[in-house]
Amino acid sequence: MSQDRPKLIRDDIIIAYTTDREAMAKAAAEKLDGMGVTLELIPISLKKFACSEYLPRVSGNVRGRDVFLFQGFGKNPNVDIWNFLLTLDALHLADAKSITPVIPYIPYLRQDRKDKSRVPISASRIIRSIEMCPGVKRVITTDMHADQLQAVFTIPVDHIPGRVFFIPWARERFKNDFSNVVAVAPDIGSVKRVRSLAKRLDDNMSLAILDKERTDEGVEVHTVIGDSVQGKICLINDDIVDTGGTLKEAIDALMSFGPREVIVTVTHPVFSKSNGTTAYEKLMEAGIELITTDSIPTENHSWLTVLPLTEYMAQVIFEQISRDGSVSKIIEEGLPQ
Repeated sequence: MSQDRPKLIRDDIIIAYTTDREAMAKAAAEKLDGMGVTLELIPISLKKFACSEYLPRVSGNVRGRDVFLFQGFGKNPNVDIWNFLLTLDALHLADAKSITPVIPYIPYLRQDRKDKSRVPISASRIIRSIEMCPGVKRVITTDMHADQLQAVFTIPVDHIPGRVFFIPWARERFKNDFSNVVAVAPDIGSVKRVRSLAKRLDDNMSLAILDKERTDEGVEVHTVIGDSVQGKICLINDDIVDTGGTLKEAIDALMSFGPREVIVTVTHPVFSKSNGTTAYEKLMEAGIELITTDSIPTENHSWLTVLPLTEYMAQVIFEQISRDGSVSKIIEEGLPQ
């Protein structure tokens, strides 16, 4: 920012944050300050009683102000969701003018349909619970499990697809030469998202699909549909990794088709433990490189690269508070140079 450009102090807008999102919120505020907009930061404290009840408290004045709430969902989503709803209520009762949750990862969104009888559509219930909180006017999030989930919201939602974060990384990594790279969809359901990523990287980029089915024994890959992966760098793109078991089996099967290297990009690193083995252990054993974001905190590993979301969240907020702002430009063109 030019030094002769005056800073705009917006005392009508607040960035509030929970402890697990302190670093992202403060970094976003610093980025906004670099863009010429100074916003006040207010922490949300969380007290846990002996009976395991929680009490969030807003540690500052939000009366009549627009609040951007940075909230994280980690390894205990059920507790996190309840604390999130209580925090929204606390901000409303503190007389915030409006509340915009900044929640890169929203749990339960994989449960977006009735695939069995007598089960809930949990994604819809979570979204409804957020919308029912008074004062919530908009949501900022990233890479929901299905784009169609935007239709469930009855309030505006700024949804940043996962490809937006990985395109700059891929262009730098491969120096814009994708002649030896094959974009791989890990299943039929992810073809649209992977094709969208590939087309934006290179119109002529090769595309392959793992034809797999789930069995009682695990995942069985029948063949690779599309372009050959032999001797190529395979770039698998997915939205979420939970236990890593399905991904590990798919990678093992893909290796049998002779790729030179396998790189996995995934937006949300849930990385749970299953049957005594963590997702980290499974993916390390798979011998791949994994690129992810900090939508959920991760461990440090040499094979794991974490792309920070801070600049994107700051830019979305900047567009929201600008009179002529456009979040769609971020989705189509990435961050401004």
